[in-house]
Amino acid sequence: MDSRERSKKCLLNLQMACYHAVHDFPGGAIAVAAMAGTNMQVLQHKLNPNLTTHNINVRDLQTICELTGDERILQTVCSYFNAAYFRLPEIEGADNTSLLEKSADLTRELGELMQQVSASLMDGRVNDAEVAAMDKALMELITAGKTLIEQAKSIGVKK
Repeated sequence: MDSRERSKKCLLNLQMACYHAVHDFPGGAIAVAAMAGTNMQVLQHKLNPNLTTHNINVRDLQTICELTGDERILQTVCSYFNAAYFRLPEIEGADNTSLLEKSADLTRELGELMQQVSASLMDGRVNDAEVAAMDKALMELITAGKTLIEQAKSIGVKK
């Protein structure tokens, strides 16, 4: 699995989450640096995991989060505290059909988590990349579950 594929399937360390947030943003580091009012070369150096002379600071982290809207950074930070990050869903016009669709989403996410667990156990060992992929699948399951609950609440409060 290459770095870009891994960034989509696994929880990353903070350095790599920032790297992929910037490089996956439309226009990449050039666009983020321009929007942040910083030097693109300096930003590239801070994002490079092979350089120890430049480091991302708290202000950089906040700027990257705000500009890219990339949730991988928040998911990573939360994972350090055995916590979960998920965006609360915006629910409008919920009905029984949409609630059933969200139930199906929840079941699908549970299936994906169980596939990750099963695939990881095939060789009798679970490596770091497999744990990261399971962690990411669990976060998606939690998000699907929260979306289902929010949708149910909105049906219950109709006037």
